[in-house]
Amino acid sequence: DLYKVGTLAKIAKVYKNQDGIYSLIVQGVSRIKLEKLETSGEFLVGSFSTLIESIPDTETSALYTELKNIVADVVSEYPDVAKLINSTSKSYSPSVFGDIVSFGLEGNADEKCAILSESDINVRLTKIIELATRQREVQKLRKRIGQTVKEDMTKAQREYVLRQELKAIRDELGEGEDEESDTDDLMDKLSQKKLPQEAATAVKKQNKRLKAMQPATSEYTVARTYVD
Repeated sequence: DLYKVGTLAKIAKVYKNQDGIYSLIVQGVSRIKLEKLETSGEFLVGSFSTLIESIPDTETSALYTELKNIVADVVSEYPDVAKLINSTSKSYSPSVFGDIVSFGLEGNADEKCAILSESDINVRLTKIIELATRQREVQKLRKRIGQTVKEDMTKAQREYVLRQELKAIRDELGEGEDEESDTDDLMDKLSQKKLPQEAATAVKKQNKRLKAMQPATSEYTVARTYVD
């Protein structure tokens, strides 16, 4: 169950924690292709060849620029990351920059391995751009959903506060309980009758208006009579 293409890496540092578990920091050297795999005692031993990459051309430069623009858009809300990406793009070749970006993008193992396995630099950059574009759109969607939820919550909270203030005013005027009782009676009567959907909706709408009116006003009387 091994992928045919992987990364040849050298161990840069070894750590051992208090539980005796080792952690490694490795540095990638090159992409390699597994040619042969054999069992040697308890271990697997394989022979491999270095994956030769195609030579960059004019299309490579265009894809490289497109990828940088997409990445800049994705990390625009994170100044520190944006600064790091900008410096990285100036320090590395399109190939290395693409590999660094693909590592940080969301994607499953098969997608990442498909990118790693591609020796044609232009095809690889195209796949990375597709993955980065997808993440950008998902990020925009998450932001839009989050903003909508926030606005809905703000609206609901504002309406709640206004209702509480209105209730307090009515209580001070001695109108709160009578009006609540009146509108509650209407809803009780509605629940006992089998009205058409359109009529039931109209009654509920008028009852909601009644709750916002002063009982002493002519409008309240008209609305109350209409509901009856």
